[in-house]
Amino acid sequence: MFGIYQRVTAFTANGYDPLERTHSPVRNAKTLRNPEPPSLSPRSVSWVRRQENSEKMNLLTVGHLTYTGDPRYTIVFQYPDNWRLEIKRVNSSDEGQYECQISTHPPKFIRINLHINAPSVQIVDAAGQPLRDKYYEADSTIELLCVVRHIAMQVQYSVVQWLHGNRTLNYDTTRGGISVKTDLMEEGANSTLSIARVGPADSGNYTCMLTTMPDQPATVHVHVLNGENKIE
Repeated sequence: MFGIYQRVTAFTANGYDPLERTHSPVRNAKTLRNPEPPSLSPRSVSWVRRQENSEKMNLLTVGHLTYTGDPRYTIVFQYPDNWRLEIKRVNSSDEGQYECQISTHPPKFIRINLHINAPSVQIVDAAGQPLRDKYYEADSTIELLCVVRHIAMQVQYSVVQWLHGNRTLNYDTTRGGISVKTDLMEEGANSTLSIARVGPADSGNYTCMLTTMPDQPATVHVHVLNGENKIE
């Protein structure tokens, strides 16, 4: 959930100063706070979203009321003058410019440029580039690195899983020689799959996925070559 928090503020001795902010949330609520303004009537604060490459705006909220049909948008009020726009299950389509407005004449506003850091899962090579195919010689060791970014792993109780075809490898004890090492970070993880003494049966698709994002896996096709099919 992403939250835009404003105290509808930045009043000076001469009135209200328009402000502009840039915000880049992942999936957790973030905050922007300003000094408290003079008391405002409940219907004097509104949130709008500007359409891309246009001066047109979509009205989201006025006071305590929500005017968008998207149920992910809600307004949360904290006395006396904290108006928080919350967007649940934020995604890349929510990127854009938002304004918190006070209905004075002329209108006064705080503008926020919202950028979404979308979660990503990739199997990469030593240079950090995405892999599609990987070749190994028989009796060598497969080593694959899965890089997860822009997701709070520990907060969301997410686990990195490795699969060979449809078979989960994390806790596989039937083949032997398989190890999975996952290093968690604040907003991501690095997970390494190692398989020793590989043979033709170890060829095929290897998939890295998050238990909380099964619809966004990363897959590489591994080719185990015998002596006659070596790649120079």
